Amino acid sequence: MSIAPGPICDGDSYQCKLAGLIGVVTLINCICFTNNTTSGSLTVVCDNLASLCIFQPDFVPDPSHESFDLVCCLHQRIKSSPITLNPQHVDSHQSRKKPFYT
Repeated sequence: MSIAPGPICDGDSYQCKLAGLIGVVTLINCICFTNNTTSGSLTVVCDNLASLCIFQPDFVPDPSHESFDLVCCLHQRIKSSPITLNPQHVDSHQSRKKPFYT
């Protein structure tokens, strides 16, 4: 019996990044609305450039994209945020850049 929500091929790192960013932006917006925050900015970091492009002001979701539902969800939450969300790319797998000791 599988406890996964769908076949393993339906889950990929891009969708996971989108889901995580949806959660982060949703939480940020809830905190802002609860505290009547109407201005300010926050840096959102991620190691996936495709996910971060959704934060660009001129971004338009593409209905032919396979993750269109998640992209639209994140895009809507970004647009409805009362603060400015600044995307920043961070390199992944930082452990590869440090000396490895056995």
